[in-house]
This record gives sequence, C-alpha cells and structure tokens, in this order.
Amino acid sequence: MMEFHTKFTQRLILWGSDEVITAYAEFRKIYLNLHNYSKQELLIQFEKFMFALRKDTGHKNNNLKESDLLSLFINDISIIS
Repeated sequence: MMEFHTKFTQRLILWGSDEVITAYAEFRKIYLNLHNYSKQELLIQFEKFMFALRKDTGHKNNNLKESDLLSLFINDISIIS
C-alpha cells in the first residue's frame, strides 16, 4: 500500500491539475488525521477528489450531485448524506 501511494503521489505531482492536487492533499490530511475527523468527512473529501479527477480527464460533471459517485460503491449512502 505504501508503494502504491508513493508512486501515485509522484505521478500526481507531474500529471495532476492544481484542483486534483489540492483535493488529494485535503483527502490525505483527513485520512492521516482521522482521529480529528469523522468518517463522513473523509468520504465527502474522497468524493471531491474523484470529482476533481473526472474534471481533469475532461468530464463536465454537470449532471452529478454530491454523493452520486459515492453511491456507486456505497449502498446505504443516504445514511451518510
């Protein structure tokens, strides 16, 4: 897992947009300090990161709203939102 994150971060620095890097840095901050944040905050920031990735690859995200991406792999997302 550490190796993945190291390689991912290196690639992100080279290829990620400012928005993606900012969203990932915020997600990482929450993840590494989870005792100061709720799991809901972590998931919300993870989704912001995914939205930024999609935008960076050319998607408009116009018809998507908060929790739409999370709902693809969290069945009971309504409990979190």
